[in-house]
Amino acid sequence: MSEDSRSHKRTRNEDQQALEALVHDAEFWFDDGNIVLIARDGTVFRVYRGLLAAQSTVFADMFTSSSATADEIYQGCPIVRVSDSPEELRHFLRVLCPKSRRLFYHDEKETKVTFDQVCAVIRLAHKYHVEDIERQALSALKAYYTHDFDQYEGLHHYDKNTLPIAFADLSGSQAVAAIKIARLTDTPSILPLAFYHSCVLGGKVLDGYAREDGTIDHLEREDVKKCMDGRNPLGREALRIILRIFRDETCDQCPTPAQCILALRGMLVDAVNLESSANCNVLNSWTGFMNDIAQLWGLCEVCRHALAARDVKERRVTWRRLPEIFQLEVEDGDDDEHA
Repeated sequence: MSEDSRSHKRTRNEDQQALEALVHDAEFWFDDGNIVLIARDGTVFRVYRGLLAAQSTVFADMFTSSSATADEIYQGCPIVRVSDSPEELRHFLRVLCPKSRRLFYHDEKETKVTFDQVCAVIRLAHKYHVEDIERQALSALKAYYTHDFDQYEGLHHYDKNTLPIAFADLSGSQAVAAIKIARLTDTPSILPLAFYHSCVLGGKVLDGYAREDGTIDHLEREDVKKCMDGRNPLGREALRIILRIFRDETCDQCPTPAQCILALRGMLVDAVNLESSANCNVLNSWTGFMNDIAQLWGLCEVCRHALAARDVKERRVTWRRLPEIFQLEVEDGDDDEHA
């Protein structure tokens, strides 16, 4: 036997040993499946070729071009190697080949969909051109990273236990991943709120977002710059909001205008002296602070309600300025009738 033949035999043996060492995915290994997907860590998924090909032209092309040589056959099925992590591929397959329920179907007895699941489905649906699934997953993300102020306000009044998706807290580093998703899928409506929350992170925005598979999402340099450049304008908005809410102007129905003007001036001083008064969390409501000190300063009930209305109005103004603050080309999502 020639040296080349011996080398080829060794290579084939090594390939076979490598295949034998593969780990079957516990969830997506169908004994009658006819295609094997090997994720980037060697986890293997045995699924149905026709089912995947019918939903994805990319999968259809991959299966057509996959090798039929003995080296690329595993337990009688052709092999297709993909660069996806097993975690993300598993989330995607739960939508394409559901064993019990569609991923985004929910009732109170079901486990909620997580932020990582939604983002994984979006990324892979985009990669494999499954447009209806991409739209469905994006709609879940857009429900939280909304372009509508009233919808944003409403999220803070829901019982989080009743929400179908388990990522109602927008203020964490997942905003970085949301920006990446928006850039990937050309979904600009996600960007203003995602940039706002990324900006609030301060220097931590450079740490990125750690996916459940260990991959770290980092913003592109230009997007980091947008976050940094947005901090000063947001600080100015914070001051503007305080001055507008607590201005010494009583409402027409105020029964004690002189007393309430003094109260408003005192509340303004207290608000400005708060350590958090000039931070970037400008969309946070001041109503809690108002309720805590209104009685202390002797502000009448009518003026207190007027302050709550000012709070919403001024934060709405800032909301509309977010695209300008972060230099984004996004259509205004609010209706003028709410102004």
